[in-house]
Amino acid sequence: MSEAFDIAIIGGGPGGYSTALRAAELGKRVAMIERDATLGGTCLNRGCIPSKALISATHAIDSIRHAGELGISATINGIDYGTLHDYKKRIVDTMTQGLAGLLAHRGVTVFRGVASITGAARPITVHIAAPADGQDVQRSVRSDVPEDIGPSYDITAPDVVLAMGSVPRQLPGEPFRGAIIDSTRAMSMAMPHNAVIIGAGAIAAEFASMWNAAGCKVTMLIRKDRVLSGWDRRAGVTLTRELKRHGIDVIDRFKGDNRLFVAGSTWEPDEELLIRLINDNPDVKFVVAPHEMDESRIARLMAETKGGALRYTQCTPRTTYGSRQLLILDTVGILASVYGYATWSYIGGGFGVGIHNTLEAATFGLPVAFGPNYEKFKEARDLVTLGAARSVTDYEQLRTWFVPLRDNEEFLQKTSRIAKDYTTRHQGATGIIVKTIFH
Repeated sequence: MSEAFDIAIIGGGPGGYSTALRAAELGKRVAMIERDATLGGTCLNRGCIPSKALISATHAIDSIRHAGELGISATINGIDYGTLHDYKKRIVDTMTQGLAGLLAHRGVTVFRGVASITGAARPITVHIAAPADGQDVQRSVRSDVPEDIGPSYDITAPDVVLAMGSVPRQLPGEPFRGAIIDSTRAMSMAMPHNAVIIGAGAIAAEFASMWNAAGCKVTMLIRKDRVLSGWDRRAGVTLTRELKRHGIDVIDRFKGDNRLFVAGSTWEPDEELLIRLINDNPDVKFVVAPHEMDESRIARLMAETKGGALRYTQCTPRTTYGSRQLLILDTVGILASVYGYATWSYIGGGFGVGIHNTLEAATFGLPVAFGPNYEKFKEARDLVTLGAARSVTDYEQLRTWFVPLRDNEEFLQKTSRIAKDYTTRHQGATGIIVKTIFH
């Protein structure tokens, strides 16, 4: 036995509840299924609304810092994160409880559980299973107070709307763990002392501005010349200028107007070659990301780079990069995005058990060099065969590969296109795997 509705909506976020309210207004019998304990989805619970609450708080901090310009003497003694959390929670609770009441008033039946569609024939059957926390499926109708209805429940409807929202996307090969966090985790933690934000969209800009106002040193890693690059250009350029004015470091400050060479996941034999390449090319900026944070190797890079070097973790919004030639990336989780600033690349590991990921660099259309141990990696063999990559065994071979790419723009662009075209042609692996397994 199942309960019949005119329309079933899977997902209780802005897309789902807006659809439910409109359908109820049009006289439909509406069911909405949400697996979380509260309605509103990411926006009300973990995104737009709590972030605006935090932005309001950090705006107050920023106003106090500049109160002296108005003749007002004021100081900030600290941030009570417990009280700040309670303020944010109070705002979120008000919004989500108001939404539950509005849906009840419109006669929308709300189920809490995990929905799945069990058949394509109309009316469509939607099976609702117990949520992950082990509670029974719950049902609310004409009241925002839910009642338990058992471990599972079936409903039918001729039309089903999928409004299941989204989740933060992981970096390729880098799951969220330790210091690598998503926006949901960032929303629930105390303001950090320093942070690297990968991305340039609205969420990235929000976190950058509010963390900076709270006294955090913020570095944004962006692919293009401005934040919000998919928005109106004037808005993006203006916001980028304001973020920089407020001391938010965008990594291209080090690069400046120079071309950049990025060497990723390097080991000592790789660094032996790279030190010579750096010193022979004073007009090129270099980023070297050691695979392991060995202090003796980092010290050697610092000492032997004639053009000057600095460590990424020691940079501040007031750091003057000037002509310093080498930036040592002594942190984890950001190398893949740094390739987006580069013109050439080197991948470490080829003098040991094998090279590291070449596709991260090739995706950005970068010519790639690496050591001799690469034969067991198909993409590396392919790139070498196509001419987009070169295996080197000593410094002379590295220099011979690099100089034509440095001095001949036409050759550089041709090689870059080969690398980019290769990665473009080989996109869609996930779809092929899914099709092979399920069809």
